[in-house]
Amino acid sequence: MQILVFSDNRGINKPFAKLIKSKDITVHFFSPSEIKKTLKNTEHGSILYVDVSDMSTGERTKTMKYLAKLENYRYGIIDRKNVIHDIAELFHNNACDYMGKELLKEEIAPKRIKTIETYREILLPEEEQNPAISNYILSGNNWNAIKTGQEYTFCMMFIELDNQKGLMKSMGASHIQQTIASFRKYLEKYFSPLQGQIWMWMDFGGLILFPFDAEKCDAILASFRMILNRHIICIEEIDINTELSFKIALNIGNTVYRKRGDTGNIISDSINSIFHLGQKYTPPGNFYLTREVFEYAPAGLKKMFLDAGEYEGREILRMRLPE
Repeated sequence: MQILVFSDNRGINKPFAKLIKSKDITVHFFSPSEIKKTLKNTEHGSILYVDVSDMSTGERTKTMKYLAKLENYRYGIIDRKNVIHDIAELFHNNACDYMGKELLKEEIAPKRIKTIETYREILLPEEEQNPAISNYILSGNNWNAIKTGQEYTFCMMFIELDNQKGLMKSMGASHIQQTIASFRKYLEKYFSPLQGQIWMWMDFGGLILFPFDAEKCDAILASFRMILNRHIICIEEIDINTELSFKIALNIGNTVYRKRGDTGNIISDSINSIFHLGQKYTPPGNFYLTREVFEYAPAGLKKMFLDAGEYEGREILRMRLPE
């Protein structure tokens, strides 16, 4: 179960402490101004808690009308200042919970959430199939069933070090080769538990394949963490003082699989596309992915990606980099 809390109050996480610790519940916090934007990328069936305490009368009325029309989510109201006088009216307008000033002094129990789940029926629309799925030749979630010479759908990652001329100039030929070898060794170790295999390698980067089952794409979160942890990777894994920058691009595509080193004669539009996206469209230090991959991102991570335009007929998103 996913719970989305919309509040600008810094202490609002305290009543949700037990739920945050629960294994069966995930809790995310947003500003009330982000409700509509957040719901665009939120799975149906989630529970929303909206803090109306600091809203003007007009804002509160407008927000209540919007919430009352939601058919695919259950919602509750947070009222830290007891500004709502007719609580019953909330439930007449499809609310499933109300938490006033006194109740917010306590921690919410998971049992309360289970009660809310059965309080009101909501519409869960039939799952719409991604049109691309009809072209998928699923390779599974590991390499056990993948055979040489057959075509499969993979999650494809392009990754490459930036500022190559600058690195050559500052490090020298021998040192840069050692650095690249350490970088590649780190990638193998980092992505191996996720079934990622380096499939093609050029001078400063290459293509990593991940088996794909149309259920999840672990490469998304792993790539996100790599961008955030760049400084730590350089110090702990590659053991250099120079700050390395790299770019990452992700797509889902089909290709005939052959063993590494025997890929020279493979012709694949998907391989061409991921190289074009990585080399020609993704700026240094960035993480770009196609809309097709983005659909498999964890719900809580989706808000961390922004529109990056269209490239070669595909909608592209980019990771929101830390400031």
